[in-house]
Amino acid sequence: MKPKEIFLSVFLILSALAGWWAIPQILGKPYLASAVLLYAVVLGFFLLLVKNKWIFWCVSTASFALGIFFFAQDQFLFYGAVAGAAMVFYAVRIKEQEEKASLKILLKRLVGQSLKVFFTALAVFLTFIYYGSVSRNPDPAKLLLPESMFSVTLKLLEAQLQSTIPGFRADATTGELFGPLEREAFARQYGIKLTGKEKISAVLYDIFLSRIKSFVGNYVEYIPFIAALSYFLILKTISAAFYYAALMLIFVILKVLLVAGLVKKITIPAEKEIYV
Repeated sequence: MKPKEIFLSVFLILSALAGWWAIPQILGKPYLASAVLLYAVVLGFFLLLVKNKWIFWCVSTASFALGIFFFAQDQFLFYGAVAGAAMVFYAVRIKEQEEKASLKILLKRLVGQSLKVFFTALAVFLTFIYYGSVSRNPDPAKLLLPESMFSVTLKLLEAQLQSTIPGFRADATTGELFGPLEREAFARQYGIKLTGKEKISAVLYDIFLSRIKSFVGNYVEYIPFIAALSYFLILKTISAAFYYAALMLIFVILKVLLVAGLVKKITIPAEKEIYV
């Protein structure tokens, strides 16, 4: 085992821990996404430079498996960890096969496909965790129309809604917007009860939510699955940017390491299978 391999193994585990620690916090602190990018870059270097087979296979897969310690423990976490680790194992296999098949070093070919599979594995793992959380939601219809998103949209549409409801404000109560007779007519129209103390945003949200439920009908039980699928597609879209950023960083850092003499590029004879 070479010192370089020991260093990369330790660095990969540390970067993986940083990446997994950052993921649950990224929505509130977007800059922490850089920790995930770091994990991908270090994994790329690990696959490029580590030649010891045991370290090559075990450390790379174990780094992904560390994710189970950073999320709520349930069956979906287990499913996601197994699926993700299997995909990372496959990503490592791709790199090994590409290295055997390549006569020249082509960075995108050597680690590009492996990084794509890694980011897909990450998306699969997080999707299982997301599904585990939303499947327990007592009101699945809210997944199609989150209240926070509705409130923000309503705030943006205040000016347009004022032409229909004079003086409309998203944070106003029904008592501030409607007189007693108007409030009673509004309540009768939508089959609800109003005291005048309710926020108009909450009232409109309940109305829209009831319309969604009546439209979806018996298919409401499939909403968590649809939400999880949408979540996966969003993650896959975002991961494309991370993939190109990781590949670019690996390329630049590798050039620096080559110039500094910390990494060398050599030519070795290789056996090749052919038909004769």
